[in-house]
Amino acid sequence: RDWSSDVCSSDLIFMQRITMNQINPNFTGCIYNLLYIQYNENFGREEFFYYDLAYPVFYNVKNSYFKVDPTILKNLNETIYSNIETFRNGLYEEMAQYNKTAAENALPKRVYQVSTSFDITFSKNHILSFIINLDSISDNYGPLYEDVYHFNIDLLTGNTLTLKDLFNEGVDYLQLLSQFVNDEIAKTPNLFYENTVVDIPESQAFYITDKGIVIFFGIDEIAKQSAGVPKFLVSFEDFSEYINPRFYCNPQNVLRRKKRRSQEKHWIEAPVNGGRNN
Repeated sequence: RDWSSDVCSSDLIFMQRITMNQINPNFTGCIYNLLYIQYNENFGREEFFYYDLAYPVFYNVKNSYFKVDPTILKNLNETIYSNIETFRNGLYEEMAQYNKTAAENALPKRVYQVSTSFDITFSKNHILSFIINLDSISDNYGPLYEDVYHFNIDLLTGNTLTLKDLFNEGVDYLQLLSQFVNDEIAKTPNLFYENTVVDIPESQAFYITDKGIVIFFGIDEIAKQSAGVPKFLVSFEDFSEYINPRFYCNPQNVLRRKKRRSQEKHWIEAPVNGGRNN
């Protein structure tokens, strides 16, 4: 069935405006990306190595109003799979080397367990942001690795988004973010290394959610390993005056659109209910 035939003309205008939102900086609409996200899982076990790797694969939806360039999705899917495989293979080699050395020195061998999971954190206005969590433990020795891979993609161009893209022109966003993170650290200094002060670089790791930008740091970077991955939420609501409207999807955006659709339905039904059939 061609679902595009069910879309009214005002819907098409609304969609076209969203496609053009990079040109119009005052655009404040919000619409979900029409992507099919397939859950994939590779798992297996050997005597000293277990793995369970979950990861997403992205596809266009047939007959949707907007299709991502297939090359963009192909490259993204291949990158995801390559990262997952590299993570697993690296730990497998580490396990093999460790157990070989252990056997040569009459030491007990270790069992490695490797896993990944993922979260789609933002998928609107042709922006896709998601994370892959990578974890590995070994017997009772605790975590060997705990990391987060982040992906922030502009589906219109295939480019990786930077922090600069998320802010309005003229905003000193690196200073703004540095000040915010340092203020948050100062609230609970006992949770971080002594005298920790951060200076957010252009390459800072982040991902996007409906609530804001999540700035995060690596294990043992600004806090002890036991603290996990330190994260800081830069709220869109609190920093709305600085944020590029394309990234700020709030309830008001969606509610206005729902109200408009409700009115359109009333306008369409009114003549039918109030008139007579011919």
